[in-house]
Amino acid sequence: PSYSFSSNKSGETLLDSEPLDSTGSHITTQFEVHGMTCSSCVASIERGLQNREGIHNISVSLLAQRATVQHDSSIVSDTTIAQWIESLGFEAKPLDVVSRVAKVSLNVYGMTCASCVASIERAVRKEAGVMSVSVSLALETAVIEYRPSEIGVRKLVSVVEGAGFDVLVADDTKNNTQLESLQRTKDILAWKKRFVQSLFFSIPVIFLAKIAPHMGWSAPMVHWQILAGLPLGALLQLLLTTPLQFVVGARFYANAFKALRHGNANMDVLVTTGTSLAYFFSLFMLSWSVFHGKHPRPHCFFEAPAMLITFVSLGRYLENLAKGNASAALSTLMTLTPSQATLIMYDEAGR
Repeated sequence: PSYSFSSNKSGETLLDSEPLDSTGSHITTQFEVHGMTCSSCVASIERGLQNREGIHNISVSLLAQRATVQHDSSIVSDTTIAQWIESLGFEAKPLDVVSRVAKVSLNVYGMTCASCVASIERAVRKEAGVMSVSVSLALETAVIEYRPSEIGVRKLVSVVEGAGFDVLVADDTKNNTQLESLQRTKDILAWKKRFVQSLFFSIPVIFLAKIAPHMGWSAPMVHWQILAGLPLGALLQLLLTTPLQFVVGARFYANAFKALRHGNANMDVLVTTGTSLAYFFSLFMLSWSVFHGKHPRPHCFFEAPAMLITFVSLGRYLENLAKGNASAALSTLMTLTPSQATLIMYDEAGR
């Protein structure tokens, strides 16, 4: 005999031959993780969680922005794991839990009245492993909760078809793709905003530091001494760089602090270290010049942190933009997946 049904689900979900590990309270949870930029971020998450109590295994994907964690739910919850990941300097939220109870939505065609609904519910409830079933005549759907270790989706489809109806496994991939696309869009817009803000401050700083001192009409202005040792150009650079360093760059500081608190060093630590050294050294040199009054042109490098934050923000923006395009291409490719699958089963004689 052969069976035909529609689905975009994974093989582990559809086939009964390999039940999920549901011994005790051992479950697998997927987390959506944002803020990873390189393999060092992946390694820091894996190191930060693998020795925690209740964690059996962890796998992190940089490209998919996902972390798959096998853990004991009686010891640690998915909310606690998400908090652990966030404490490492990343944004995390649980997506789904593959546990002893799963849920599937079926599109059922051919129902005409309440009697059809009742017949489907009776047939499905008789099967071992079925927890609950809810059939909607108006929506032509059946939502079934079941234990994957006892019964699979293929068997449930067969039961409903045996009751005299046509069945298709509902496709929720589109909704998940839309949610992922929305989150990626938010990241793109957030980094684009930071880049524009940093550009707004950094361009005047570069002009005051590298261009204005060499132009005849602006050189006297930037070198004009407000106080002894305090030229106007250096003061304007300080005023423009400070909000860029601590407001636009606040996310770098927050993520770097979380990473260092757990003994990790990521890209945010590198950015904050470089920009902070340049900023505070320039502030020290400007203060020294004011207090002693012997340096009419203090050696300041306010343009360095300004441009560094600008270029890193541009890089993050382009990175998320590229990932968004890749996700869109993969989503388009997934639409080419055949919607029908034919399963051919042979008996012992090979017939």
